[in-house]
Amino acid sequence: MKMPALGPETSLRVSRQGGFVAAPSLARPRQIEFADCDAEQRRGLCSVVERCLPVASKNVGAGDQRFFRVELHYRREGTDAELILQIAEDRAPQELMQFWQNGAIPGDS
Repeated sequence: MKMPALGPETSLRVSRQGGFVAAPSLARPRQIEFADCDAEQRRGLCSVVERCLPVASKNVGAGDQRFFRVELHYRREGTDAELILQIAEDRAPQELMQFWQNGAIPGDS
């Protein structure tokens, strides 16, 4: 899987899924619009998504396993496109967990 080219019209949404108990409050989705970020913040967010690519899997969430759902919505050749990744919680990059937990944007000074 390859990282698409992302522009300022991109949005990133991260939520935590899975586990035995269906508790919407535990999903705590975070969403950010790239248009609201400066270039350094966008680079930081892209870096996190790139680090997720090699650990993403379609086979997550079995049993009590929690996982992160990472959704990128962007434009490609004038049309809407999306990339959805699922990352097991125990394999997720630390920066992804920090973004989900407290909205920390990598590259934020």
